[in-house]
Amino acid sequence: MKVVELGSICEFENGDRGKNYPSRSDQVEEGVPFINAGCLKDWGIDSDELNFITEERYNLLSSGKLKQNDILFCLRGSLGKFAINSDGLKGAIASSLVLLRPKKDLNVHYLKNYLKSEQFRRLIERADDSSSQPNLSATRVKKFPIPLPSLSEQKAIVAKLDRAQRLIDIDKEMLAKYDDLIQSVFLEMFGDPVSNPKGWDIHELNELCKKITDGEHGSVNRVETGKMYLMARNVGHFGLNFEEVSYIEKSDHERIYKRCNPESGDLLLVCVGATIGRCCLVPDDVEEFSLARSVALIKPTDSLRPIYLLHHFKNSGFQNKMMSKRNTSAQSGLYLRQIRSLKFILPPIELQERFVERALKIDSEKLMIENSLKKSEELFSSLVQGAFN
Repeated sequence: MKVVELGSICEFENGDRGKNYPSRSDQVEEGVPFINAGCLKDWGIDSDELNFITEERYNLLSSGKLKQNDILFCLRGSLGKFAINSDGLKGAIASSLVLLRPKKDLNVHYLKNYLKSEQFRRLIERADDSSSQPNLSATRVKKFPIPLPSLSEQKAIVAKLDRAQRLIDIDKEMLAKYDDLIQSVFLEMFGDPVSNPKGWDIHELNELCKKITDGEHGSVNRVETGKMYLMARNVGHFGLNFEEVSYIEKSDHERIYKRCNPESGDLLLVCVGATIGRCCLVPDDVEEFSLARSVALIKPTDSLRPIYLLHHFKNSGFQNKMMSKRNTSAQSGLYLRQIRSLKFILPPIELQERFVERALKIDSEKLMIENSLKKSEELFSSLVQGAFN
C-alpha cells in the first residue's frame, strides 16, 4: 500500500493569530462559535462548551473559518484530539487548533479513523515538541505518514468500521432501554412524582438531604496530573464519564473539597449548560475528586435510598418540572435555592428498598450489555489497527 505524507493529501489551515485574534473581552453570550480544544468531544463539537464572538469580529478574521467536513485538530494540550464539522457549523478556531481539509484523493471518514488509530497516537507521542505543556506544530503533523489506498478501498475500510461502530451503538441503545425499564418500575410502585396520585408525603428536597451545594465558582489552574476535577461533561447517563477529565493541584482540590465533598451514594446533578438535569450517583470505587460549578452535589439523609433518589430525578415528569424552574436569561442554569425547593415524594423506606432490589436486578442484566459493549469497542479498536498496519 502506498504511504504518503499527510500534508500532501490534506490542506492545513491555522486560525488567524494576528491583531484580530479574539481576546477574552471579545467573547459574547451569543454569536458565532469560537472553538477551542475544550469544545471537541466524541469526534464532534460539543455545543455545551462553546464560546462566542460577534459577527463583526468573525468577519475580521482572515483564516481558521470552518467549512463542511473540516477536521478540527488539537495542537496543544490534548494532542490529537479532534472533531469533524459534519453539520457544516459556522465558526472559527482558536490558536490551539488547526483545520485539516482533505483533498480529492482522501475520504474524510477514512482520515477520521486513521486519526483514531494507535499508529497515529504513537506518531504524536514521538513528535511532542514540549516537556511541559504537550505541543505540536502543524508543520510536523504535515509530515506524518498515512497509508493511502484507492478511494474505493478507503470506502470499503470505512464501511467495515461503520459496521463495527453500529454494534457499539446498538449496545448503547440497549443500555438506554434498561434505564427505561427501571423508570417503568418506578411509576408502577410510586406513581408520577409530580401529580402524586398515590398520595405520598411531599417534602422540599432540602428537608431530605444533609447537604445540597455545587462545585467551584472561581477559575482553577489545570495541570497534567493531579486530582480529578469533574464537570458537566463527566456526568453521563449511565454513570461518571472519565474520557475527558481535567486535573487540578492537590491544594486547590483540598480547598474545594472542604465545601463540596462528593462521596459514594451522593447524587451529582448537572445544573449549568445544555445538559441540565443529567444525573448519576457517585460510585464506590472512585478516587476522591472535586467538582466544577456546573455540577450540584446532593447528599441524601437516611430517609432517601440513593437509587430511589436517582430515579426520582430521572423521571421525565420530574425532569420537566425541574427544567421549568431553570434560569434562561443568560447561561441556562438551576440555582441552588431552586434545587433545594424541589418537591419530592417520600414513600416508606421499606417500599424504597423493594424498588432498590428490583432496580439492582435490572442492573445485573444491564451488566451483560455493558460487557458486550466493552467487547464491541475492543473489536472496533482491533479493526482500526488492522486497517492501518
